[in-house]
Amino acid sequence: MNTLLKFQATWCNSCSVLSRTLKTINMDSVKLIEVDIDQQPELSKTHDVRSIPTLILIDSKTNKEIKRCTGVKTKEQLLQFLGIN
Repeated sequence: MNTLLKFQATWCNSCSVLSRTLKTINMDSVKLIEVDIDQQPELSKTHDVRSIPTLILIDSKTNKEIKRCTGVKTKEQLLQFLGIN
């Protein structure tokens, strides 16, 4: 099961919009980890997060980044990004 890192902040309106959209998707095939950039700035630096929201898909076998996207996305765009049909 791949991991989806969602970099966000409590003050970020776009992050809230993205969260609501993600809640409409069946995430059984992906482990979602939400990272507050204010609470975990070192993790944000490690993953070179420069804007929020940022989604990073991590391969479960290699623990390496598969791909990333930033900004608000539609449900269809998120399904494509996650490879969920």
